[in-house]
Amino acid sequence: MALHYISDAEGHATAVIVPIEEWNALAEKYQELKRLNEVPTTPKRRPSDFRGALRPEVARQLNEHVEQARQEWDRAI
Repeated sequence: MALHYISDAEGHATAVIVPIEEWNALAEKYQELKRLNEVPTTPKRRPSDFRGALRPEVARQLNEHVEQARQEWDRAI
């Protein structure tokens, strides 16, 4: 097996490159390796999915801050 080692500036090994043919053979032999190639999927979320994520008091404080920032922006122009 012709492995290639990747090292950092101090010479410490940080990664190993396995040729694809050998990786495929290992993945066939050890089925759990196939899961490493799977890309986890996350469900698409809309902004409305987060409604109610803030406590009402925190939401009120955030709105007050945004309004204050807008007023300061308008005065600066």
